Amino acid sequence: MRLIALLISSVFLLSYGQVYAAVSATHALGTLELPAPPKRVVALNWTAVEMLLSLDTVPVGAASIKGYRQWQSNHPELPDGVTELGSRSQVNLKAIAALKPDLIVGYPWRHRSAYEALSKIAPTALFQQYPATGEKDFLYFDVMQSNFLQLARLLDKEEEARSLLGQMWDTIAESRKSLTSAGLEGEQIVVAKAIGMGLGVRVFSPESLAGTLTTQLGLKNRWLTSIPGRDFSHIQLRELAGFSDTHVFMVGGLSRNAQQLIDSSLWPHMPFVINDQLYSTEQLWSFGGPVSAMRMADTISWRLIEKTTGDRL
Repeated sequence: MRLIALLISSVFLLSYGQVYAAVSATHALGTLELPAPPKRVVALNWTAVEMLLSLDTVPVGAASIKGYRQWQSNHPELPDGVTELGSRSQVNLKAIAALKPDLIVGYPWRHRSAYEALSKIAPTALFQQYPATGEKDFLYFDVMQSNFLQLARLLDKEEEARSLLGQMWDTIAESRKSLTSAGLEGEQIVVAKAIGMGLGVRVFSPESLAGTLTTQLGLKNRWLTSIPGRDFSHIQLRELAGFSDTHVFMVGGLSRNAQQLIDSSLWPHMPFVINDQLYSTEQLWSFGGPVSAMRMADTISWRLIEKTTGDRL
């Protein structure tokens, strides 16, 4: 009887071992261990939503769903039926608890103060998005890849994550090759975004996803400084007046937020307007995962090639 019991137990473990395999990963506040890969995951920021969806995991709830679809650009597409959990900075704890999640994913900048309360609802992982105070040599591109792999380990999808990262690197390499073939290696660019505050513009520094991708593509990121604790600066339009022979990519296009820029007396005198070096693009999420990185690399390369040579990738 003991032998039969052992055989039955062994078959059970072999049949169901993968389902109940323990998983663990590190995040900004420590190490998280789960008895099994989570099935009901809550995402408290758009980067978490993107990363989950790119790993074929639809969150049961997400913060600021409308914002994800508008500002992140809805890549990958978030399906209907996901529960709204309030704003990213003030998530609805009761709504989260009602979903009975087995994993909550957020980031320290907005969710550190709620970490204890969130952890009482379900195991919580907060992945770093911005540099910590005094942190040097922070590169979002590197941190993003590490975060993506750690999240994938919790989902038991590390193989899928590495495959997608491989696709990302292939996309970057192909885009760089196309730019070099078009004679555009070393061209200077600025990746910017109209923020709807008078003549204010957000510009991304070399530490940002946009800045690192610029370098990886064989281009030069012209804007070199950032706000402490961030990888971008908020500047006034006039601060770009001295940037001659620089391609300016306006992420999100010349929408309502950019109208004051366009209507200003400065606009027609800006070098990038005079030299036809302005590129109005669709929304590109600067704090995303591999999918956002691929979209950004592809958009920068083909728009630059299209305008300067008349060809498109």
